[in-house]
Amino acid sequence: MPPSLPGSRTRQDRFEDLVAESSMRLEQLQGTRVAGIQFMVSFAPEKDGLDRAAARGESPPLGRSLRVRPQTVDTSAGERDVAGLQQIVVYRQPVEQLSPSPAELPELVHDVVIELVAELLNLSPEQVDSTYGRSNLRGP
Repeated sequence: MPPSLPGSRTRQDRFEDLVAESSMRLEQLQGTRVAGIQFMVSFAPEKDGLDRAAARGESPPLGRSLRVRPQTVDTSAGERDVAGLQQIVVYRQPVEQLSPSPAELPELVHDVVIELVAELLNLSPEQVDSTYGRSNLRGP
């Protein structure tokens, strides 16, 4: 199928597009605080993450946020500190399973991305985006 046709996009591609759209939306709201975050999609959490959730009686995680400490890098001009990497990974399978319908998936993805950004920035989800929770897909 030619790449210009909608059917040529895989589910993974379309999900990655939703995460990218959500991150761009948040970058417009939050500016540089979100611009430095790397957003990624993984199919599902690793086995140990699933095991921890099961041991606590929780649902599988929908994503994770990660902050790597700043590191010192040797360059030809000498050593310099490099800012820590901020990364968010959204797990496609558990998010898709939680979504009541394909039409509601974009808002659920956005809510999940908001929650992960809020966790990373130590803010409430409502401080990250005031539209958080309007879809009522995540429940109380």
